Amino acid sequence: MTQVGPGQLIDGFLLEVLLGRGAFGEVYRAHRLESPNQKVALKLALTPEGRQLLASEGNLAGRVNHPAAVKVGAVSLDSNPPYLVMEYCSGGNLRQRLEQMGRLSPEETEHLLVQILDCLEAAHGARVAHRDLKPENLLFDADGRLRVADFGLGQLNQETRSLLLSLGAESQAGQAAGTASYMAPEQKRGEGDERVDLFAVGVILFEMLTGKRPELNDKLGDHVDLGEEQARFDRLYQGLCARLERRFQDVASVRAALERPKTTRTLRGDGGLPAEHGTQEEEWGFGLKYAVRTLFWLILAGAMIIGGLNLMMIADRSPGPASYTVPYEIDTDPVEKEHDVTEDQTPTKKTQER
Repeated sequence: MTQVGPGQLIDGFLLEVLLGRGAFGEVYRAHRLESPNQKVALKLALTPEGRQLLASEGNLAGRVNHPAAVKVGAVSLDSNPPYLVMEYCSGGNLRQRLEQMGRLSPEETEHLLVQILDCLEAAHGARVAHRDLKPENLLFDADGRLRVADFGLGQLNQETRSLLLSLGAESQAGQAAGTASYMAPEQKRGEGDERVDLFAVGVILFEMLTGKRPELNDKLGDHVDLGEEQARFDRLYQGLCARLERRFQDVASVRAALERPKTTRTLRGDGGLPAEHGTQEEEWGFGLKYAVRTLFWLILAGAMIIGGLNLMMIADRSPGPASYTVPYEIDTDPVEKEHDVTEDQTPTKKTQER
């Protein structure tokens, strides 16, 4: 393969600046002679393996249709050296940002993580695994948006692997591809599916929050205090970097673990300080129960008021006291009775003999 460097002309592209170098090739910022202001990234294959990866990347990147995926243009495998034209992202990569900042805040980490997951969801939906996620392959465009690059190690599922065979990009059986620090255990054995990308995301998550790569059995809490966010990010990291059978099985599972419960603030029923409640559905359920209970008490109070008013009206219409017989206990022994009371007579004194 031809040795290259800045200032060299390849098929009408003028190489400007070296952007990166890997095991199989180099990436340069470049432009066409007729349009010097339109910058591109030109990936050059400097080994036979690099040529195979260019073929694979050109095919797989075209299958991932998402704004967060770096756009891939022309692929020329017959040039010397072979090259692939990519969208140029002027904002550097995540590795450079971590070197500058040390580590990222939980808010920025979550913001970037969501963008990575968006792109992976589109890739996995197209049955493409990236297989080489790492900070060097996470780029930033001029507006600061994250872009996922370098699908060269991407591998289709078993049933469509014949397409890679036709392009000469099939990996040898058992050969491990990817950067070791970000590789899932099954990937190191030359196996694995889209879930190897989730393992790599877990390593990147740890690195964004702590500024370092995790060691075996490392926990986030051993390296950084995230306050109220600690438990949520602990669950994320553990679920991403777990063994295959215990790992998150897809991007949707990661999203579910990442989302916070939606909260609203409302006054407590006892008139105290605002209290937190759960999701919107829970809030609606709480409001419905409160409305039913309130309606019940209003109806009960109304019934009591109406009943009281009816009693008062009945009392107002009642006549004065009527003559009636005062009931006394009947005693058959006349010796013990001292008074006789009838309806029309007043009590009379008995004979003096008594």
